[in-house]
Amino acid sequence: MPKEWSIFLATGISTSLGLSLVLLKIEGPVTNSSIRKKRLLVGIIVSIAISFVMAFIVK
Repeated sequence: MPKEWSIFLATGISTSLGLSLVLLKIEGPVTNSSIRKKRLLVGIIVSIAISFVMAFIVK
């Protein structure tokens, strides 16, 4: 696996977990399931974008 893809996957997984933790636990408990799904989706999209920038654009 090329180095860039390895960095992309590693940062993508770690930022997804970290951002999901922040959005679901630290921001305040969420009781509404639709808000929980939206927060998870936002966390995943943002983390993939950050990982892409870190792995492929910034060198």
